[in-house]
Amino acid sequence: MTQHPKVDLKAALDGLSRQVCNIRDHVGIKWPYLRDIDTTQWDTTFDGDWCAGHWIECLRIASEQLDLPELAADADRRTSQVYGFLLRDDMFRGHRFYYGAARQFHRTKNLRHRDAALAAAWALRTTALPTGAMPIGTQVQVRLSPGVNTSRGANNRVAVDNVHPAIMLDWWAARQTGDSRFVEGARRHLDISTSRWPISFGKMVQRGSLSTTPHLPVKRLESLLRSAQAMRGVGPGGLPGLSVASCVVGRKPNMPPILTPLGEC
Repeated sequence: MTQHPKVDLKAALDGLSRQVCNIRDHVGIKWPYLRDIDTTQWDTTFDGDWCAGHWIECLRIASEQLDLPELAADADRRTSQVYGFLLRDDMFRGHRFYYGAARQFHRTKNLRHRDAALAAAWALRTTALPTGAMPIGTQVQVRLSPGVNTSRGANNRVAVDNVHPAIMLDWWAARQTGDSRFVEGARRHLDISTSRWPISFGKMVQRGSLSTTPHLPVKRLESLLRSAQAMRGVGPGGLPGLSVASCVVGRKPNMPPILTPLGEC
């Protein structure tokens, strides 16, 4: 059995939660996006961009960890703010509505949050390609640099970033509704992603154009190499993200040995 060093989880979470508070003090009612390492100033967005759900979940966790109800209220307010993304054909609905509305529902028991999360789950599920993969969408919002928004979506393009959030929302919706289509959809999405996308330690395909016809190979559009980009390759949308998704749908994680501790079920 693999031996891992002991970690003071409470101390780690307390430290991270205090950092969330520091960031909130800097950005106020805006949404944090990037921090300039030279000026230490935070670049912000007005709507959370693609990572709104992540910030909502950070606020929720910090509120519970440090017993700060004002952070919980802020998380709830921001959850309602992202409802406007519900009709947007954008894979990041998985992030926004799982880490936002779905998680907030369990904290607040607000049925409006549950309804919003279920609506997002159904909307995403109806976009699945015949292969089982979930496309990026045609209205993807990703701000690459301050003041610049871009849409790189297409109805047959898929991204490894979409595996974890889409499947988490699927699995949550399956538990809420008992509808097996969410279970089957999540498993097909994971299987097509891990079988078609060459993944190895140090290099992975992030985005690609996947034919709507089963059994045809993926056309690589962007790879993440062992370089400054490698942190993205092993981030939530990468190998550990795939591992979390594997655990959720009952698959054995396919992880390089060096990363196995990050993805054990």
